[in-house]
Amino acid sequence: MAYASIIESSGHHGLKIYELAALIDELKGEDVHSAIAQQSLWAIVAASAAQASMLSGEAMNTHRFFIEHDLVATLEE
Repeated sequence: MAYASIIESSGHHGLKIYELAALIDELKGEDVHSAIAQQSLWAIVAASAAQASMLSGEAMNTHRFFIEHDLVATLEE
């Protein structure tokens, strides 16, 4: 099983062992030197807002986007 050739040619090879180790450390409550879960969520939200902007052809109001998608409480945690 492999990623699509366009993904493999980009240099992305999926989850790296050190990323998995950092996730396990974070879940154990240990200090990690990589993105934490909330930072990853912010990245996904930013990408989602960017995609919505591209589809609509309009600038995205991130505050309204957070409210419309019920993300405010989640991102404040």
